Amino acid sequence: MRAHATISSVGRKIPQRQIHVISDTGENLGTMHRADVIRIMDEKGLKLVLLNEHKDPPVYQLMSGKQVHEEQLKLREKQKAKAGWFLPGYFRPYCNFTAFPYLGVRIPQRGHQINKLG
Repeated sequence: MRAHATISSVGRKIPQRQIHVISDTGENLGTMHRADVIRIMDEKGLKLVLLNEHKDPPVYQLMSGKQVHEEQLKLREKQKAKAGWFLPGYFRPYCNFTAFPYLGVRIPQRGHQINKLG
């Protein structure tokens, strides 16, 4: 299970010295030093994506730009399906009769208007 809600390349800024790496084909490359991972990224033209930062060492995967884009699309579709048709804050049933003067309904807004209506 992914630790992040988004999928994005971390680039060359890898805060940990030792990281667990999975190749672009899904093969487990084991624990590697970040300099070795950057060298592989340069040689193969791949991007490094964080999968799980809570493990020791953190788990990263090498991916092509196309793979990163496909994973982002999958995650976006999953979030849309999870949200459903109702989005909080989108539909708020509220009726203010003062906004609809053509309905013929008058609601007093201040105390001094009550005397005028009566």
